[in-house]
Amino acid sequence: KVVDALRKEGFAVVSAQQKRTNNLSKRAFTTHLLRLRHVNDINNANTGKADSFGELVLKNANDGAASYQLLSGIFRIVCTNGLIAADEMFDSVRVRHSGSFESVANKVVDGTFRVISETERMLEKRDAWSQVQMPRDAQIAFAEAAHVIRFGDSEGKTETPIKPVQLLEPRRSGDVGDDLWRTFNRVQEACIKGGLSAYNRKTNRRMTTKNVTSLDSDVKINLALWKIADYFAKQV
Repeated sequence: KVVDALRKEGFAVVSAQQKRTNNLSKRAFTTHLLRLRHVNDINNANTGKADSFGELVLKNANDGAASYQLLSGIFRIVCTNGLIAADEMFDSVRVRHSGSFESVANKVVDGTFRVISETERMLEKRDAWSQVQMPRDAQIAFAEAAHVIRFGDSEGKTETPIKPVQLLEPRRSGDVGDDLWRTFNRVQEACIKGGLSAYNRKTNRRMTTKNVTSLDSDVKINLALWKIADYFAKQV
């Protein structure tokens, strides 16, 4: 009913993920994450007019264990791993599983328009960050902060042989550059998609990082990276 209500407003589901569980009785009710895009943006994506579009990110659990959580997102076509954005002025919209399905659906739709307006502001930041030049030492500092977010434990300690500077390596010619937006995208893709290799002296073997498959970790890492980038945008 929620998806049907959003579809009536012009939003279509473009991807879906579900949390893994070994409990068979909970497989149909685990936390899931839907990414929705307005049909106009879907059509524009096929024309190549822009490389990134705003998305609505809906996180939910069918057993009512968690509220509907609406977040703003940006889908960047060239790397295909969507980012989830938020800053100190916007966290997310939450809708509790209470009342009728129609009532909940209406609340989600109402929250959607708040999220979409926030997504438009995030796209404006994308354009602004493209004009912010990052000196090499600032890029290193950004990568070091992201390194802790991706590989650090609860105390912020990291034991991975992967070095922070590896997060800055471009994977395509279009990502080469010193502006904050491209620096952010290189780091975000490295953190989420993995593929970084290093020699582990403890095991005497070369290891390669895997992509992030946990829904909770995906959201957590994306939100943290966005806030770090927002901080650097104000400092550089």
